[in-house]
Formats: sequence, structure tokens, C-alpha cells
Amino acid sequence: MARSTKGLYKRGPVWWMTYCDAIGTQRFESCKSSNKKEAEHRLVDRRKEAQEGLLPAAPIKPLSLTDLQQRYLDFVGHQRGVATKQIHFAHFMRVWGNPPIHTLTVEVLDQYRALRLGEKVGPATINREIATLKHALGKAVEWKLLRKTTWEELTAIRSIRSRMVDCGICQGRPKRSDCSKPVATHSVPLS
Repeated sequence: MARSTKGLYKRGPVWWMTYCDAIGTQRFESCKSSNKKEAEHRLVDRRKEAQEGLLPAAPIKPLSLTDLQQRYLDFVGHQRGVATKQIHFAHFMRVWGNPPIHTLTVEVLDQYRALRLGEKVGPATINREIATLKHALGKAVEWKLLRKTTWEELTAIRSIRSRMVDCGICQGRPKRSDCSKPVATHSVPLS
């Protein structure tokens, strides 16, 4: 039996549609209707949205920090510095526990930096730890485990030293009026 409308078919009493999105991935979606005319209209609308790139993003299952750690360390297992990256993740786990990675924010990273500075850890060490986290989150975006917008927000933060230089803390320069306070003096304490 041939379909009367290409991309529209029935599963039980409900009509379903299939279409390709803007990047060419075939999608299957319920029309949530038993009326064929409504389903046809919904299919036409969805195809227009696909051509314009307005489709909603596919849902991403929340990924915990330990799951990211496991996948990332498997990925970088051949590198010489993998033991150091394991230590970095151990520090993250000690401070944050095991949160979903999509809940990490710039404020959380600033709190982490303040805590580590309070532990008398050097800024370069903290920057290396944060760089490891940024790389792992970048891989999570590549592997479609995290939305790109979340990763872009987190990668926009700068290193501690560049913030301190901009604020005039290093080299004894006076503080610039357009610069925010250094990380260590305005971070919110962890609860």
C-alpha cells in the first residue's frame, strides 16, 4: 500500500512523520493526532522549520561528572599526562561531588578557584585544572553529551593571572576602573 503523503505514516491510531532537518539527519516524530489532515499540516510546518533551522534541539540526557571523567580519561588514556588529569578530576570530585555537567557555571568555577587559592595552590596549577575541565567539556560537546551554549559560557572565563594583570594586582600597577575584582576576593563561599 503506497502512502498518499510522503513522510507521513500511521502507528496504531496516531499519525507519525519523518523528515530531514537542516543538517540532513532524518527525524521521526509523532504528529499526536489521529486526523490525517492535521498530521499533513504539521508535517508541512515541521519541514518549513527544518529548512529555516528553527527545529528544537534534541534532548540530551544529563551526564554526571564521573561519567564524563570515565569517558574523557578513556579518550586521553594514551597521553603522557593522563595521571595528572586523573588527579585534576579527583579535585573536582572532592569539591563538587558528582553533579550533572550541565549544572556547572562560571560562578561554580570561580568558587572552585577561590577554594583552591585558599588551599595555597598556585594560580598556574588551578589554571591547568580548569584547562583539563574545559577540554573534557569540549569533548562532551563533540560527543553530543552537552549543549554547545553551556560549553561556550564556561570557556569564556579567563585564567587567574590574566584577571590579576588586568586588575593591576601583578606588577604593582594601579587598578583599572573598567576591570572587575580579582577572583579570590569576590567569590562566593561554598555551602
